Amino acid sequence: MAKVKSKTKGTSSSVNKKSTSSNKVKNGKSEIIRKEISGIFIIAFALFLIVVTKNTQTGIIGYSINKIIHSSFGLGANILPYVILLIGIRRLLNIVKINDENQIIAILGFFTCYTMYSALTDTTTYAMLASKPTLSELFTSSAELGNFNYGGGILGNILTFICVKLVGKIGTIIVFFQKLQI
Repeated sequence: MAKVKSKTKGTSSSVNKKSTSSNKVKNGKSEIIRKEISGIFIIAFALFLIVVTKNTQTGIIGYSINKIIHSSFGLGANILPYVILLIGIRRLLNIVKINDENQIIAILGFFTCYTMYSALTDTTTYAMLASKPTLSELFTSSAELGNFNYGGGILGNILTFICVKLVGKIGTIIVFFQKLQI
């Protein structure tokens, strides 16, 4: 910080002025370092998820995480680690086209569309959705089907159920393609 003394009619005062150019450089470098460190942690988490979702001998904790991921995302559990890996690589390499948050939202939107599409195209899951289940039946059967790699798990099946009830099967497919264009 630089001190500047000013004299006005016999009085002197000292004013502290901050150097804005050096602070911007420091903030820019610390922001890049923060993104790189978070990218490393995200990549490590994605690699952990790849091991957990692909191997069967991961212990009690790995087995529990695998069950939670598969029941939540169904077939989407197979690509979830790679989606997280893509987010981590983009953070680590500081690849930003428009806005960092918008890119992450777009990647997660694609993942959501994939889970919904897998719920819509799977005949077993779609038959369950078409049978007009109650909310508790929808949750339990979505979790069970997700554990067997059918449909989109709880997330995909519930979102697909809502879309199918609102706009039908063909309308839901049109909504998917519109989401992917955005």
